Amino acid sequence: EIYRSAWHTGLHLAQCAGTGYIGDILTTPELSETAAGSLPGRSFVEIIGQDPAQVHARLQHLEHWMEHAPHALWGAAPHAPYTLSQDMLKLCFRTAAAHKLPSSIHLGESDEEVDLLTASAGPMAEKLYPYVHWEHYLEPPRRMRPLECLQNAGGLRPDTLLVHGVHLNQ
Repeated sequence: EIYRSAWHTGLHLAQCAGTGYIGDILTTPELSETAAGSLPGRSFVEIIGQDPAQVHARLQHLEHWMEHAPHALWGAAPHAPYTLSQDMLKLCFRTAAAHKLPSSIHLGESDEEVDLLTASAGPMAEKLYPYVHWEHYLEPPRRMRPLECLQNAGGLRPDTLLVHGVHLNQ
């Protein structure tokens, strides 16, 4: 209930500030019904995690709400290339394209992300992955910069919103 209250407070504050259209990254599945009925804008269902079963479950959640709340505007939000394997990124973007959904993704946030994607090294590999118990999901080096990674996954599309995007080239 605390998330629902905070969500409604955020919506109210945005509307009081004159915001007319909102793109919300929906991280809490329990808020899907609330978002479908209340959000003046698009709900991007966040997909995060290295476990393929978890990714499939989030995609099924998105498809469920697309079917049960077709009046709402939905989108897919694969979190970032460092929180999803390349195969799971591809699956997310294939699913979004199949349903003609826009996407949102955190991309090129930091030098540490670049280190992880190009060399499977650096603080994310050494600290983040062990902290969240993803060590066994650490892929061989992708040898791709963030934008290449996105393009390879099929996510470099006109309807993909890039969040951050500060480390896209050399």
